[in-house]
Amino acid sequence: MNPQPSFTQSASPSWEMSTDGGGGRNSWISSRIRVAELVFDATRAASLQMQFDGSLRALPIQMQQVQSAGNYTQTLMVRARSANIYEEPWIVGNAVTLWFAKRDGFYAFRAEIISEGRDALVLAMPDGVLRHCRRGQQRFRLPGNVTPKLMVALADGTWRETPGLNELSASGLSAVLPGGLAIEAGSVVRFGLRLLPDRLLEVNGLVRHARGEPDGTVAVGVEFVGTSNTTRLALERYLMKTKAAPLPDVVTQAFPPLPESVRTQLCQATPASVANGVPARRVAPSAGRPMR
Repeated sequence: MNPQPSFTQSASPSWEMSTDGGGGRNSWISSRIRVAELVFDATRAASLQMQFDGSLRALPIQMQQVQSAGNYTQTLMVRARSANIYEEPWIVGNAVTLWFAKRDGFYAFRAEIISEGRDALVLAMPDGVLRHCRRGQQRFRLPGNVTPKLMVALADGTWRETPGLNELSASGLSAVLPGGLAIEAGSVVRFGLRLLPDRLLEVNGLVRHARGEPDGTVAVGVEFVGTSNTTRLALERYLMKTKAAPLPDVVTQAFPPLPESVRTQLCQATPASVANGVPARRVAPSAGRPMR
């Protein structure tokens, strides 16, 4: 018989799934300097999108900052890349939601529509930006000169060394486990992390996904459960000490969807004058221009 790891059964969704339901970490950025920097980043982001209140469609857009003559007020001019904005529900005074991807997550903000012209909309500068990270903890890839050992606790009380540890965070890891172990998604397994030669850090890990490889090994994504503050702190210090490289939270070339719960929080963090615009539909004539 093949040795069995020590585990219990539990049913849970994949650890690798993107948190379309709005999980992960959110933080509100209100510093005027930082907001201005992020808005500038948005003007250069290929992933920038905009959605009108009352619409179900996200529009890829181009945006540039402009300065009003006389009062030096900064505004934003946006144009849809391939859609007709006059087919969408909006009026001047309503608000739009904009977001774009960066390596460490994606950033969203609300802006009021203050005017229109030349098939473009002019928006007010936002008061704040909401940063959303899909994962609860930043993941890291360890440097090539760092070789921690990962072991699996077997039911007979012994440990079995694994082929390799791929990614690590304070809340989980991804690794390749040897074949012959009954590792399935939903299993809770006892792992041993030998981060230092003289210390074995023991953690319980919920296997969020398990995929068999052609060579007989199993690639797994593991979320730590019941981790003590001491263990979490030890992991964070190890990642800092080894200068582990943070992994991107999102693919910046893609158009990330905005979770509805993130949109709700964004509206709650935005002044009511912008967040609660009255929905209305602008009816366009056949030429594609709005009726005056």
